[in-house]
Amino acid sequence: MNVGLLVTLIVGGALLFAGTLVFLIVSAVRRQTARNLAVLHGEGIILDSGRVHLKFAFRGFRGPQVAIGVGVNAGPGRVVLTQRRFAFVPWGQNRYGFTTTDRELLHRFQVGIDEGRLHLHSDNPPNASGTVDIYVSVPNAAEWVQALTAAGAVPSAGH
Repeated sequence: MNVGLLVTLIVGGALLFAGTLVFLIVSAVRRQTARNLAVLHGEGIILDSGRVHLKFAFRGFRGPQVAIGVGVNAGPGRVVLTQRRFAFVPWGQNRYGFTTTDRELLHRFQVGIDEGRLHLHSDNPPNASGTVDIYVSVPNAAEWVQALTAAGAVPSAGH
């Protein structure tokens, strides 16, 4: 058998396998996101960011099955405020313990605008300890601040 053909078949097979694996993972994430959003729609959505950029900055953070001395995690996701809760719907796995926050716990977050982005800060995040800063690139940050404040979050100084 020709060595060049054998190498081509091996490389082609590996690429096909990797592509199939990526497709299956992306499909599973999309299905989970759709299920999460269906539950939130049933609660009565007040605001939905759509797909936006989320940035989480942690200091001394400890949540269920995660401990982060200092760290930053950023990527696509969305935030949704319903009649019942404030939810982060990340693209992929959320390991930080406060995927959703019931409205009665929103007082643990200060909310404002930082460089045009919605900014949530907490030194006492729900289901966790430590400090977290969350930046959400929504086009209507002032509307989010107003809605989250009305839902129980504390306005940050200057907002």
